[in-house]
Amino acid sequence: MSDDGFTLEELRIAYAFRIAQQIAGADGEIRPEEAQLIGHNFPLALMRAHGFLGKDGPLPRLFEAAALAMQILPEELSRDERLDLAVFFFNVCRIDGSVDPREIEVFAVALENLELEPSEFDQRMSELAVLEAGQPDEEPYLDPGDPLLQEGWRRLRVAQHQLFASFSRLAEGEALLRRKRIIELLRNPAGSLSVVTFADEVSQGFIGGWLALLRGLKEEGLLGDAAGRLILETEGYDDDPRELFQIPEAHRWLVLLANRVPWLPVWLDPTIPVAAQFIASGGGIEVSAGGASVTERGINLAVYMANNAVAATRSLGSPRMDHIWSFLAVFGIAEQPPGFFDGVESFVAGMDDDLFVPEQ
Repeated sequence: MSDDGFTLEELRIAYAFRIAQQIAGADGEIRPEEAQLIGHNFPLALMRAHGFLGKDGPLPRLFEAAALAMQILPEELSRDERLDLAVFFFNVCRIDGSVDPREIEVFAVALENLELEPSEFDQRMSELAVLEAGQPDEEPYLDPGDPLLQEGWRRLRVAQHQLFASFSRLAEGEALLRRKRIIELLRNPAGSLSVVTFADEVSQGFIGGWLALLRGLKEEGLLGDAAGRLILETEGYDDDPRELFQIPEAHRWLVLLANRVPWLPVWLDPTIPVAAQFIASGGGIEVSAGGASVTERGINLAVYMANNAVAATRSLGSPRMDHIWSFLAVFGIAEQPPGFFDGVESFVAGMDDDLFVPEQ
């Protein structure tokens, strides 16, 4: 069992379910065949028994387990077990009779997370094709009486080898290889890292993805280099005319993240006006017909976050402070505020080894 209270099987289930969902929804629509495959492999009773689903949908425990799984599974699962997961993910890609490039992007990220090379996956699929030669076409998750699904499966089998031959090029050319991309961008002094947070994570109050990313950057020795270069993007609110902090669920999510990582807003790219969303969610920005203005509370919040950033910077042994001054300048603080740097040691003492404020 992991330190977070999850068994290895729970981590595998949570990760497989989340990736299958992301693949199925990558093209903007979850089709009946995809829903049937996911439902067969992840029955509602199973997901509820592990505390992953409630009556209103996914629970935070699911997102926490899926985020932790990306760290644990590559180390704890055998190569064959990881390849079995990859085969399942690819079956989700192709179950509806076509393979969308957006589904392949998600699939390629999953391969990367599982520390598998496309060539390893190609080899496994070739082995399975040999083993299945001469076997009935029907698969356990397909309804034998559904001629549409059966015909889709037959056509896919005919095109299988052409698809495998092109897969490696597609994965390398179009996939977002997340881990390599993070390291490459942050080792490039001019690079910034855009981190996408999805609406379902926000609605469930899930911040585990951000915590896992920041831990990973710290372990790689890149957290100091990331200061001022992280970009927070949210997906799923494009059609909502309100500011992020004005959406109740997003407001709660911003407060939750800022409470755990109060220096994070300072670490964001100052040219992107997202840090102000954190200040606004804390009641630090007044919006009126004439525009928006930073209140005294907003100034105090900005100074509090900057003090936490000073503490984090010192803990990292990083002499760079320019991101802190850029953050303060966004809120009209051009000079060092009175009392700044006072009591920074208390901010350091209030953080854990990952520079997070422990949950209350």
